Amino acid sequence: MPSNQSSDDTPQGQLHRLLLRMFSSDELRRFIRFAPDGEAMSLELPGPTASPAVVATAVVTTLAEHEAIDAALFDRLVAERPRRDREIREIQALFAAGTEAGGKVIHLAHNGDRR
Repeated sequence: MPSNQSSDDTPQGQLHRLLLRMFSSDELRRFIRFAPDGEAMSLELPGPTASPAVVATAVVTTLAEHEAIDAALFDRLVAERPRRDREIREIQALFAAGTEAGGKVIHLAHNGDRR
């Protein structure tokens, strides 16, 4: 995964840009901390002085490594920012179409099951 995901047009790059638009660094850290397996994922994030772009890059990388870019993630994003539902679901559709995430091709069923 490229280190500068904000210029990356892959689904991961789109997710990176979405997270930057939706959350401050602190909010993003809290969002990950309270995710399933969030305690472990939080330990993989950079320190408190890291820029928002660096934190967002680490979040996308960590989510991919934990195979946590799934329907549940997008449902949580919508729950956090309901007014961004359409924008979130558009990016979810990129992953649902079978794009690569963390080196694996994943297909998301509506209920979050990988098929």
